[in-house]
Amino acid sequence: MVSVPMVVSQILKCDVPVPMSPGMGRTRCAFPGAAILDAAERLYSVTLNVERLLSDSTVKGWLTQYNIDHSFSSPSHVEHATAELDRCRMELTYIERDMKLAMAEVYDRHTAVEWVSTFIQPLTIRLQKLWEAKEKLLTKEYWPRRPLDMLNSNSHDL
Repeated sequence: MVSVPMVVSQILKCDVPVPMSPGMGRTRCAFPGAAILDAAERLYSVTLNVERLLSDSTVKGWLTQYNIDHSFSSPSHVEHATAELDRCRMELTYIERDMKLAMAEVYDRHTAVEWVSTFIQPLTIRLQKLWEAKEKLLTKEYWPRRPLDMLNSNSHDL
């Protein structure tokens, strides 16, 4: 008896059985719109990497809104926490380009723009905000010791 993944792979002209769960590997297929599937699988992978990055204890501990507002953190911790940030941002740029090209072969321009705006732009904005926070924290040359002078701070009223 032939398995469902094998039947799907034959119909879609894929080189290996199509995984039935996202994130279980990528396949190369030859059906119309296969490049859309490839870009969507890559987006899923980058999204998982970003979620892993944001849930890291170093990010949670050294890139909080408090740290950003007060330009108070540890440069080595910030660099460690954002080591994968540039790679994720660049991969997202490539995915957006590839998705627009792939969708242009199957859909109208408006559908492609809507899809990118819905699924790629929110992640791009999140990464841009994190990158700006990283840059703000790393431009600091003097790092005060705690306790921070909260009485002179406008960011948080006591």
